[in-house]
Amino acid sequence: MQERIKISVIVPFFNVEKFIGKCAGSLMRQTLRDSIEYLFVDDGSTDNSAAELERALSGFPERKAQIRMLSNDGNRGTAFSRERGLQDAQGEFVVFCDADDRVEPQMYAEMLAEAERTGADIVCCGFIVESASGSSIKGFKSPTFPPLNEAPLDTLHFSMCNKIVRRALITQNGLHFFPGIDCWEDLGMMARILAVTDKISIIDKAYYRYRRVAGESITTSRMERVLADHLLMADALSDWLHGKFGNRYDKFVNYLKFTAKIKLMRRGTRNVKRWKATFPETNRHIMSYKNIPLYYRLAFWSAAHTPTFLLKCADRLLR
Repeated sequence: MQERIKISVIVPFFNVEKFIGKCAGSLMRQTLRDSIEYLFVDDGSTDNSAAELERALSGFPERKAQIRMLSNDGNRGTAFSRERGLQDAQGEFVVFCDADDRVEPQMYAEMLAEAERTGADIVCCGFIVESASGSSIKGFKSPTFPPLNEAPLDTLHFSMCNKIVRRALITQNGLHFFPGIDCWEDLGMMARILAVTDKISIIDKAYYRYRRVAGESITTSRMERVLADHLLMADALSDWLHGKFGNRYDKFVNYLKFTAKIKLMRRGTRNVKRWKATFPETNRHIMSYKNIPLYYRLAFWSAAHTPTFLLKCADRLLR
């Protein structure tokens, strides 16, 4: 009789030939030997990613039965690829891994053990952030996960790569990745998951190796796409949360909307008029956004309450 799958590891990838071999190797070296499956989703790669992946996996023939390969008909985007992997997953828990990152060998075994010990729907661990200047640990400051209304909008709290999630929680609540929104796609799913369960456990260890790319410039078109996706996600999440919970998560929604439009105030792409007109209801709550340093809150508050033409004059003087 086939053993029940406990964890499905979903790895979407697109043009990551330099990194996917190391990622796959770290997954294959997991100490959780049984009851795990790996779903690799090729999002229409045009480089040698698929060949590099096959080469890396060939070194682990004992894992062959646990591996499934999926291919999209072209480059469909992150949300589509994650959703496809999620729909094909069979595990009791699901977890994602970015194809340019790596994981520590004991990650999934210890997270699964914690879930079975506590009955948690979600088990989280910390990050090892790797950059050109070295590595650092990013961990939770408290042994308990903050409520959704208090959670910082950061990778640690809203990534789906450092958390195993009970799959039934997703399917029973009819949750899917918001189609076509490829930035903040993790946040869009995780926020809804956090809204429907408080059975969360934290392991005070860093098991996920997150690769931070420093010094990469972002094009104007890319910045516009990120901004557009953030605004779309804020609207989509707001509608979902209000439809299911009324005003319970208004504090989170207001902070999310305010954060989504911040790029409109960055030097080089600053558009004060558009910033003030986008989600204007959030501006009256600026001083309550405790996750934003006081200096910035005061600056945003001033921008929100100063006539636009005066702000334009000040911006010209400061250039």
